[in-house]
Amino acid sequence: MHNSIRYFAHRGVSSKAPENTMPAFELAVQHGVYGIELDVHLTRDGRLAVIHDETTRRTTGQNHLVGELIAQDLKKLD
Repeated sequence: MHNSIRYFAHRGVSSKAPENTMPAFELAVQHGVYGIELDVHLTRDGRLAVIHDETTRRTTGQNHLVGELIAQDLKKLD
């Protein structure tokens, strides 16, 4: 059995780009990671949202439940 370490990027390279964003994932690929770990939640309108928390408070400063927002309103948050 081959014993090699496989590196996974947790939410992408979140130390260099906002977590769970395409820039963070692209940086992870550039670093040659084996895989990327991400979290997915459903919005109120049944769309998939890649976001770690169930609320938007930590990442946006605005306290909303992801499952109570429609995807269009979630995209407007920064």
